[in-house]
Amino acid sequence: PSSAALEEVMTGEEITNEFGRFFFTRTRYPGSASHGRHLMRSFVCPDMASVAHLAAHGNLADLSMADGLFLDTETTGLAGGTGTFAFLIGLGWFEGDDFIVCQLFARDFPEEAAMLGFLREIAREKHFLVTFNGRAYDLNLLGTRYILNRLEDPFATMPHVDLLHPSRRLLGHRLVNSRLVTLEACVLGFERTGDVPGFE
Repeated sequence: PSSAALEEVMTGEEITNEFGRFFFTRTRYPGSASHGRHLMRSFVCPDMASVAHLAAHGNLADLSMADGLFLDTETTGLAGGTGTFAFLIGLGWFEGDDFIVCQLFARDFPEEAAMLGFLREIAREKHFLVTFNGRAYDLNLLGTRYILNRLEDPFATMPHVDLLHPSRRLLGHRLVNSRLVTLEACVLGFERTGDVPGFE
């Protein structure tokens, strides 16, 4: 069976930079939009001193949530190593009360450098990173991909809040597990529909 081009099934645009091209989408969620039981704007002003304590990065106390970059990857496998390729990088950040979600797609291997170069420019505008299990997986993978493409890794020295670990410490004794889908359902009241399981 023939497959449709990405631009035929998603609203986005092709981005070209000094490294080549890749596909890009951007969506703005207003502060009044809900995510489960909560409005987006309710996540804008957490107690950053508590965030700094949970992340063991004292300098985060002087920052705001607008300084953070949220990141997740989708890859060609979970084994890691040089053969694993991040074909999709999901990003998010706050602009005022609104939350911006961007997706960077490498439609084939030659588009990886352009995608990583673009990600590097976005990361340079932020002061800390937020992931879920990114310390063990996403950052190691991206670090390897930056090395293979002879590009500077923007996350090598960036303070990092990996939400998996504080979630386990604070909620692990009350929930059946600390998987992201469980936390979304039990803490935020958000139920995924039509989701593709991670192992697929």
